[in-house]
Amino acid sequence: MQKGRSSGQLYLAILLGLSSATAAHATEGYFLGGYGATQTGLAGAGVANPEDAMSMTLNPANIVGVDRQVNLGMSLFAPQRGYTGTNTQFVAPGSHSSSIPVFLMPNFAYSQPIDGASVWGRRFTATAA
Repeated sequence: MQKGRSSGQLYLAILLGLSSATAAHATEGYFLGGYGATQTGLAGAGVANPEDAMSMTLNPANIVGVDRQVNLGMSLFAPQRGYTGTNTQFVAPGSHSSSIPVFLMPNFAYSQPIDGASVWGRRFTATAA
């Protein structure tokens, strides 16, 4: 008899816990589909299309077929960041938005063939904070 009663209390506690949950809408961050003009224009397909040295940001193996190159670029990134919190416990209630609406994101890549099957490269990409 005692075992059935504790199971019922457990189910009731689970039901109450699930019914008190509220919806949350969030993002896990921003991810660019490519860096540089060529990769951005391919909208993510650059992972399999070695056009320039900057393609190593998506797939390091891409630069094997690329000649010696230096790529330098700058992107503007303008996300709409903010939230509205009501009945919150861990974040400030009310409406809040970013005070920095636009970010400059520089990118740089260099590739140098070693032989017909090997290459080395360096890259730098900045991300929004």
